[in-house]
Amino acid sequence: MQKETVKKIGAFAGIGVAFFIFLLFIFRAFVFDANTLMLNSDQLNGIGSKVLRAQNFILTEWDDSRLGGVPTIDALFGDAYHPLVLVEFLTDPARAVGFKFILILWVAFLSAMALARSLTGSLAWGTLFGFLYAFSPQYFSYVYGGHDGKMMVFAIAPLALLAIRKIIREGSILYFAVFTLSVVWMILGSHLQLTYLFLWGAGFYALFETLALSTTWKTRAKKLGIAAGALAIALGISAFQIIPPYLYTTAESVRGTGEKTNYGHASSWSLHQEELASMLIPGFLGVDVYEQKEGPELAGSSLISVAYADMQKNHIQSSPFYWGHNPFKLNHDSAGIILTFLAFLGFFVRKNRRAAAFWFVGAAVALTYAMGVHSPLFKLWFAIIPGMKSFRAPSMAMFWLPLLMLMMAIPVVKSFAEKESRRALRAGLVMFLILLGIVCVARFAWTSFLGGPGLFISIAYGLALIAVLNILDRNVAFKPEEFANAFKLQFRGSSKLELGAIFVPFFLTGIFFLSNQNLLIDPVTASYFKPLNETVMQFAAAKILPSFFVAVIAVVAVWVVMTMKFSAVKKAAIVGALAAVELYTIDAVFVQNVERKEYVQPTNPVIRSILAEHPDTLLRPRILSLSRDQALSSNSFPLYNLRNADGFHDNELASYRLFRGGQNNENYLYNVNAVAQGTEENAFLDLMDIGDVIFDSRAGTQYIPLKHENFDGHLYADFTTLSDSAAVTALRNGADFKKTIILSEAPAGFESSSEIHGSAKVIAKPKMDDITYQVSSDKPAIMLSSGNFHRYWKATVNGNPAKVYKAFGTLRAVVVPAGNSTVHFEYKSDAVRYSLWMGAVAFAIFIAVMIIANFCARKARRN
Repeated sequence: MQKETVKKIGAFAGIGVAFFIFLLFIFRAFVFDANTLMLNSDQLNGIGSKVLRAQNFILTEWDDSRLGGVPTIDALFGDAYHPLVLVEFLTDPARAVGFKFILILWVAFLSAMALARSLTGSLAWGTLFGFLYAFSPQYFSYVYGGHDGKMMVFAIAPLALLAIRKIIREGSILYFAVFTLSVVWMILGSHLQLTYLFLWGAGFYALFETLALSTTWKTRAKKLGIAAGALAIALGISAFQIIPPYLYTTAESVRGTGEKTNYGHASSWSLHQEELASMLIPGFLGVDVYEQKEGPELAGSSLISVAYADMQKNHIQSSPFYWGHNPFKLNHDSAGIILTFLAFLGFFVRKNRRAAAFWFVGAAVALTYAMGVHSPLFKLWFAIIPGMKSFRAPSMAMFWLPLLMLMMAIPVVKSFAEKESRRALRAGLVMFLILLGIVCVARFAWTSFLGGPGLFISIAYGLALIAVLNILDRNVAFKPEEFANAFKLQFRGSSKLELGAIFVPFFLTGIFFLSNQNLLIDPVTASYFKPLNETVMQFAAAKILPSFFVAVIAVVAVWVVMTMKFSAVKKAAIVGALAAVELYTIDAVFVQNVERKEYVQPTNPVIRSILAEHPDTLLRPRILSLSRDQALSSNSFPLYNLRNADGFHDNELASYRLFRGGQNNENYLYNVNAVAQGTEENAFLDLMDIGDVIFDSRAGTQYIPLKHENFDGHLYADFTTLSDSAAVTALRNGADFKKTIILSEAPAGFESSSEIHGSAKVIAKPKMDDITYQVSSDKPAIMLSSGNFHRYWKATVNGNPAKVYKAFGTLRAVVVPAGNSTVHFEYKSDAVRYSLWMGAVAFAIFIAVMIIANFCARKARRN
């Protein structure tokens, strides 16, 4: 290896280490306090799952700790086999989540730095853009919400784009491997929707790079084929995180039901006009993330602070920050003021305009999906693009925003050193400031701006922008008549394709303003959104001004610095410092921590009492927690070696949701107090083997021991067959669930008989996907297992394979013979196993391709 190469690698590594130390400083309150957890809501609610993962290096295929049991890999159980999951084995699982987010940000920085370094040839500029990308609010703010899967996808996305560029331009086999492994990284992060959206954009970029080549169509096709081959291998390697979840989600989970595949659900969490405006001025719209400061004040993002006295004076009882259409807002949509400005200047660097226009059109296409109910094209995408009916939250398409802005901004930094570019860049500065001014003014009359005025202003600004670009291309003075001449001369001197591509997104933005809030009129979408909170909107209008001034000052300061005769290192350092101040005003509030004891309470009196009540772990019944205490709700119970009949998982079994009576547990709760007193029965509580109910009261969190029979292992001599819904209805109507088991199909060769005598008892639970019963019966019987049915549950009776039947609409059952029997249940996913074999073949092909390519490259060098 050449000395210069070693030096470059050393410098890159040194910057990487320095940035990691910087991240430790940013999150120091979490990193250096073992009693603290990083606040990221979705992940903290799943601490129990992290504990399960840390206990089993080979993940159990079934999670019995919540919702009556759900598959793990089939149900897309988080980042089960992502490389970063190793953190959960090396640290405290509860705190591992926080460290994982630090690593994700670090990878995002390195990935973006590698891309920018390659495109600029400067490590200084690479470092700056890596910093702007990792701390872009659109990306960084998802730390608070705990959306690690989304962040994993776009952490590696810049490197994936670099790989595509290298494959198409150079036919690089090294970057063939980089692209393959980047896609595998994304898919193993388990956020298939965002990976899918990324691959659509990456595919169009590959076509753009291919068409830009000055070579034969045969060569173009060959290089595009190499990129497609890398993608195919990546999909094959990670098939176990694609095929099983797809089959499960579409056929068995609540996401496959009509409720979760209709247009309203697909458009939920759309991007709205107010979110669109906040991309330019972060203080345009608040978010539901804030901190309590000393004194009667709440401090939010983008310099928006609110005093309690002002809230009371203006009769505000809801969030004083977010006034938009979504139910709540835990992230920011800005890519950062400085990155946005540098991207905007991409239009004014003529030699880069075609690429800038491509990325700008890409942003417009992403917006036509992200704007959801406001976009006339969303229904088209919903109807024609495969898989879209299974997705929601179209606004997440804007994860592309920081990356496409990065691609627009990177070529700009060198143009500041070119005298011939100064006039164009100065015009870009003025046009950007005008745009900021328009958005700031619109904030004070927002409802009036929506509709026709928004359409007119968007189109007028777009026309003015392309006219300015044409004036620059013709190299004439900025005079009123020259603006008119731009249209009279039909933009002579400019590429009409480029100017048209730049104008179209402004036209589309105007169309978005015409939606006229139909989302609240349409009965299909109305329940997913709320009206604008005009009280808060008007109350907080002036709160935009501090953010506006920060934006203006930052933009002007960056322009001044970039036009000075400083070295690239000094310019990058100063701009980075300015960006640090700007980004701090937006990002700081999204860095929050909580005390560990808020989520982990093994000595909680309720937990201790339940454990004392049920000391035998094999016979310990499920609990039903209705508490809002973070340590006693949702998915936390594996921390205490308990199983919750409630909980949360996006891919809950549809049959179980029907059984429990929906997300409000109506079937469990309709007579729970009488059950606790022993005066009534509840078939659902008994059949699911629920022994205790935890609830909140004025006296604090309490629990009720239920007087119920243990039906886990109950034997039946008689059966009837009903559909899932009919079985649940029968139970609500008083069906005799003690004597007659309701099955989805008649058991082959089994004949009903009179009352049976016998017993069945759990004798082993080595893992959550493995359970053994010892059964004794005086005649052939049907044994009930109190856990959710799934077609991949396998059973043996005395070592012989036995069919597992669905009972009571969601539970498991198996036929046992007369006498003593050993019944063994094990969950083994056929889809996962087939996919793993597919992955093994794909990985073998990948290794073979790399070996052959390396051999050919060495042979070519020798010749």
